[in-house]
Amino acid sequence: MEQLKGRLYTLLRWSERYTKTDMVYLTTTGWWVNLGNVVISAFALLLYVVFARVLPPEVYGTYQYILSGGALLGALTLTGMNSAIARAVARGHDQTIYTAARAQLRFGFVPVLVGLAVAGYYFVRGNATLGTSFAVIAILTPLISIFGSYAAFLQGKKDFKRSFTYGMFWNISYYIGLLLAAWFSPKVVPLVLVCFGVQAAAQGFVYFRALKHYKPQEPADPESIKYGNHLSVMNFGTAVATQIDTVVSFHLLGPAAVAVYSFATAIPERLASFFKFLPAAALPKFSNKTPEEMRHAFGFRIVLAILGMAAVAALYALFAPLAFHILFPAYAHAVPYSQVYALVLIASISGLFTSALIAQRNVKELYVYTAATPIAQVLLQVAGAFFYGLWGLIIARIVSQLVSAVVAFLLLTNKR
Repeated sequence: MEQLKGRLYTLLRWSERYTKTDMVYLTTTGWWVNLGNVVISAFALLLYVVFARVLPPEVYGTYQYILSGGALLGALTLTGMNSAIARAVARGHDQTIYTAARAQLRFGFVPVLVGLAVAGYYFVRGNATLGTSFAVIAILTPLISIFGSYAAFLQGKKDFKRSFTYGMFWNISYYIGLLLAAWFSPKVVPLVLVCFGVQAAAQGFVYFRALKHYKPQEPADPESIKYGNHLSVMNFGTAVATQIDTVVSFHLLGPAAVAVYSFATAIPERLASFFKFLPAAALPKFSNKTPEEMRHAFGFRIVLAILGMAAVAALYALFAPLAFHILFPAYAHAVPYSQVYALVLIASISGLFTSALIAQRNVKELYVYTAATPIAQVLLQVAGAFFYGLWGLIIARIVSQLVSAVVAFLLLTNKR
């Protein structure tokens, strides 16, 4: 085994002359993150199979709409604090996680009040299902926001193995809970209660475990809270743009169309998640580079990334009909949508550019990116769904993601 590791290490070091990247670090971090993705993807796939068989499209579409509404409420928390925590901890300021938690707790009343107002609106309209669901989400959203910071803390520590273990614990708890709820009580409110309740409880457990293990002693970074606030403002537009597709399709096309759209995008989105370790792994590295070094870090790597993503998208499009026939036969009519949507994989490289901007505290460029690209996404997706239905939504989603990637790259490379 040691001999095999030695050969692999030599091979990775040899490949660095062509990739111009620390392949040992990338492989180590990617191993733990993608091992987690494999396990989580297996549970997610099983959950989709169960949902496709036991939930009517109207129930599943309504559930997806509520999840998008919950994500919009989550956008009202200090979502940028996690990036600030990861950056600060990577630079030796461990107690930033405590000051960040206090800031998140103080700001938590915003999603609570907005969520309860939305719940009240639906109760007045006589829709107890949506009213109850949004009331539950309003109460639990601030806790999920705070407890989710454990991952950013471990990211800053470069403790990807522990992050994998903790992530497995709460994700497996989450998926098992949803599987049981879907099987024994296939209704919207029980699914929402389990989804958010288990997430809050399980993430709370691993949050305190992480702090107990490391016992942060190093002083907090006094600039991190301010920086986290900036990032949170920037993230709001992106969060809205990310969820607007489901909200728009629910109101314009109905819950059944939301169900089709969800299954069409499910596998490509899951495939994209296997590459999300790259921005997370890069952030600690980027945090200690100069702007000049950062600009030289891109180039040939981006070409390789684009070609790799394009190849994955093409393979998925080829095998999508078979996958749907086996897994989601009730949604076979979603196959053409899913094949085209696979092009969104190419745009997933934008995470590297935004990670570099965050690491360098390029506040001005981040504001430009997070203001311009969400507006373009929302306009494209609303217009696409309104005029061309699901096809318009799919195409608009792809185009908007590609535009975001291009804008992020230009802002990074043109930084002076």
